[in-house]
Amino acid sequence: MNVMGILVADFITVGTILGMALIPNISIYIRKILFNGALYFISVVLFFFLGNGGPGMLYLLAVTIFVVLSMDRIYGFIVFGFNTLICIVFGFFIHFQMLDLVISTQYKLDVWIAVSSNLIFLSGTAVLLIPHLHKGLQTSFDEQSVLRDELKKSIQLIQHSEQKFKALVQDGFDLIAVLDAEAKYTYVAPTVKSVLGFDPEQLVGTHVYDQIHPDDQERVAASLSYIDYEEQIDVAPFRFRNNDGNWQWIESTVTNMLDNPAVEGFVANSQDVTDQITYQKELEVSLKEKETLLAEIHHRVKNNLAIITSMMELQSMESGDHELQRSLRIAQQRIQTIATIHELLYSAESLSFIDFGENITKLAQSLENIYTEGKAITLEIDVDYVPMNINQAIPCALMVNEVLTNAYKHAFNEQEEGHIGIKLWEEEDMVLLSIMDDGVGLNKKVDQEKTTSIGMTLINLLKQQLEAELKFTNRNGTHFELRFKKADLVESKNGFI
Repeated sequence: MNVMGILVADFITVGTILGMALIPNISIYIRKILFNGALYFISVVLFFFLGNGGPGMLYLLAVTIFVVLSMDRIYGFIVFGFNTLICIVFGFFIHFQMLDLVISTQYKLDVWIAVSSNLIFLSGTAVLLIPHLHKGLQTSFDEQSVLRDELKKSIQLIQHSEQKFKALVQDGFDLIAVLDAEAKYTYVAPTVKSVLGFDPEQLVGTHVYDQIHPDDQERVAASLSYIDYEEQIDVAPFRFRNNDGNWQWIESTVTNMLDNPAVEGFVANSQDVTDQITYQKELEVSLKEKETLLAEIHHRVKNNLAIITSMMELQSMESGDHELQRSLRIAQQRIQTIATIHELLYSAESLSFIDFGENITKLAQSLENIYTEGKAITLEIDVDYVPMNINQAIPCALMVNEVLTNAYKHAFNEQEEGHIGIKLWEEEDMVLLSIMDDGVGLNKKVDQEKTTSIGMTLINLLKQQLEAELKFTNRNGTHFELRFKKADLVESKNGFI
């Protein structure tokens, strides 16, 4: 009978589990109830037929734990209640010997109470504590999952950093090196092979100054002497001996990382600038040659202009025509004005710009020597340093020549004394020139824009070339004002100059 009962119970349990597994459209909730119910049923049957000779009581405790883990906590209390009820019922049967049970022969009531109390106590403990334990384990699992994700991200970052380091340092074009406090190499990137021909091992442990040109060592050492922690400096190009014994020009950026435990040294990021330095020197030689050639051209132009003025002087001396002699002298002075500018360019540091204040001073003094014979005319010059391109300096100087010549020749015809003042200055990018005298002033009937005199015609043409603002006013004499924007003109605005 016992065997038959156990077989029937096994059949029911297995059938329930198979049906639950094979029948579709059964919810997870129902499957849990059926599965746990089948296990509980077989546990009770085994205990009923086998007593302590079978695993029934152990199965009851195991099913209780399984229910608590797989279902809501309320079902754990239900199973706990069933366990308590079964222990009471079996105790009742044992006490009154109501059924012919195996446990009736195995247990007395007092022993059964002790054994069943243990089952009830363990079931209650499982129902009360296992959810907290499970929650703690789940929290631990979640934390471990977070830690695994963070670890995975950290590993990916490290791998990315390693790849970046390899791309920048090992496979790049720059030469990365680390020097200790004594300027000895502690690390040299593999790129040193392609840059200087060395294997990294050849330089590690050696002194950096062993390979630097003797003429550059002091300058490089001075650059590294006063660099603070984490400060970055640029070291001007210096010569470095490569593995073939030849000198290459190297340019470096050095960062002080001596106090960084991961580095403990100066980090030098260097590039080979030999080609740039060579090209720069070639440009400097070429520029020097062109400057010499240009200076020679200015010198020859000045000499040629001097020859022209000499020829005009000879022509003037041979001619008995006083009007022709006067015209030739005016033309000579205009040519000399241009020659003076070429003379200044020839002797100046720049072959494109001159100090126009110096040019005006020389021009005014030259005219003063020519035209002040027999008259007490004072010349006051107040000029700033105004560098000016030759293409603006020549037309502006010609205008000054015309104005000053006109002042000396016509402003003081009716007086023996007079004063001429010249002022030159800059305001931002504008050049301002003022020339005034205390002579008779301009003829009010003369229209400076429509006059047919050569001097005024020349002034108007030169004004257009400079794109200047020009004013002639009578203010206790004649007041000439010129204002134009200073520019680096490549060539003249028209074909006049």
